[in-house]
Amino acid sequence: MGYQLSMGITAYLVLMSDRQTNAMIRSHAAGLQSSGRSRLMQAIGLRLWNLLKINIACWAVAMPIIAYHTGVVGLLAPIATIVLTPLIAATMALGYTQMSLGMLHLPLAGLLDGVTAQSIEIMLFITTWFETWSFSWIRVHRIELWWACAVTTLLSLLATRTWSPDRLPAVVCSLLLTVMFFLSPRLHQPRSSARVVMLDVGDGSCFVIQSGASAILWDCGSLDRRVGTMTARALRTMGVRSIDLVVVTHDNIDHYNGLPTLAEHMPIARVAITARLEQAPSPSWERVRADLERKGATFETTGRGAMYTVGELHAECLWPNHSDDQHLDDNDTSCVLLIGSSRSPGGPAILLTGDIEKDAMHQLRLLEPLLPQRLRNGAVELPHHGSARDAAYPFMDWLDAGVVLQSTGPSRMDDERWIDQRHGRAWYTSSSQGAAWVSLEQDGSIRHGWWFE
Repeated sequence: MGYQLSMGITAYLVLMSDRQTNAMIRSHAAGLQSSGRSRLMQAIGLRLWNLLKINIACWAVAMPIIAYHTGVVGLLAPIATIVLTPLIAATMALGYTQMSLGMLHLPLAGLLDGVTAQSIEIMLFITTWFETWSFSWIRVHRIELWWACAVTTLLSLLATRTWSPDRLPAVVCSLLLTVMFFLSPRLHQPRSSARVVMLDVGDGSCFVIQSGASAILWDCGSLDRRVGTMTARALRTMGVRSIDLVVVTHDNIDHYNGLPTLAEHMPIARVAITARLEQAPSPSWERVRADLERKGATFETTGRGAMYTVGELHAECLWPNHSDDQHLDDNDTSCVLLIGSSRSPGGPAILLTGDIEKDAMHQLRLLEPLLPQRLRNGAVELPHHGSARDAAYPFMDWLDAGVVLQSTGPSRMDDERWIDQRHGRAWYTSSSQGAAWVSLEQDGSIRHGWWFE
């Protein structure tokens, strides 16, 4: 998408820059008064107006491709571009200056590190601020590639005045494409009733359980402190405007340290935690909880038997069993969630395991003897990011899941000790493949792949 936009917008600006832009300026300049101050103000207003028009035209031409790739249309993009362009130009100038200094004498380049980094941070802050406005973007249904290309071509012809908007071909094409846009959801009904997306957060964990417009967030933490901001951007791209529930699996900072930052970008109403987190929290979790409470989040305790409904899917907490977790370590008190579609009860399921280890695995085998039947054609989160523990191998062999999701950084990627479990199944590792998804279909089957459709 980046290449398509950069090359496409550049080509479009070249097309409209000379004849079209000059024609627009001349048509307005003819009305300028000749008196000093009034003429200056009109000239400034004219330049600003033309800047806005050019940005709106670029936004309109880019909009179909962005909507095709992301399913999102940013309504404030033209205004945001005008605000950010001077800062972008200044940052680029700093970057080129830094590069030139480095070519002369490498230590000189370091003199501008702080200024360049601060400029980039300001740009990211302004962009994020625009995104927080409720009307800054809208989610659109999935569109076809041919429709995006056709609308891009039509808008380019109209914006460059190659076609007049009142001519019959332009009117007919506009009507047909508009009708196809609104008919598309009926012609192409989405098949997935639910999906789980494993985000790539490095050494940490963050899963999005999504059904329609509803979502549950399963952890949000990483050794990368940018995880909260990265997750917020990913959720917006997926069409999630608010989070119905956050489940914090256990008291490890790489599972929840992104929540305070995430709450600055997207409201978090409810947080489900284990009894261990409630009764014996670490100082790190206490700080995170206090921050979320100040932002309006309410807390509830979860454990075995807790049920959650999200759109067309249901989720059941299988672990921890509070009566059995008194003497377990924090990892073995991690939540375990079984997710299935309400359209196919007893069909394929997705199991999220957090960081469970030997004791919890043993208890699950006793408490849920039929679990492999749901997972043989389903998916499972590899426990504890794929830590190679003796109890984990037979546990995964017992589950015999068709798809494995491993959220980890490079340290646990392609660990040869899992080679036997890799055989014969799809295995997605976030550090090598990025975000991965598993969807539960309405016909009782599953689909899976990298990223999502």
